[in-house]
Amino acid sequence: MKKLVLIAVAFFTLNAVAQEQKVKQEKIKTDQSVDNKVKKLVKTLELTPDQQEKVRLVFLDHNKEMQKVKLKIKEALKAENKMSKEDAKKTMLKQNDKIMTRTNSKLKEILTEEQYKKYEEMQQQNKKRTLEKKY
Repeated sequence: MKKLVLIAVAFFTLNAVAQEQKVKQEKIKTDQSVDNKVKKLVKTLELTPDQQEKVRLVFLDHNKEMQKVKLKIKEALKAENKMSKEDAKKTMLKQNDKIMTRTNSKLKEILTEEQYKKYEEMQQQNKKRTLEKKY
């Protein structure tokens, strides 16, 4: 009986540790992707240190909002009424546009006019590349 209890305790402990590591890895991935975006903008837009920190916070907020949307859509897909994949895709695109609009308005306040124009050009190029990859 004692062995069985020890095995159960060990199992639950390992499971909890594995979940903690997964959460930490996701946070590291998010932080790294934000840092990579900021580094790219630092090179391209010549951001000041103050701008760098503000832009980083904006992108962190953007990622958090996107994660919430993704989670809601995953839950909706698994729910009893089951959202269709097509509806999920449409919802995701709408939410992405809303979040991106808010993100861009925040960036417009942080960046100079010239920097923001370059940023918009970068976004257009990224959209173009994305569309080319899909089709």
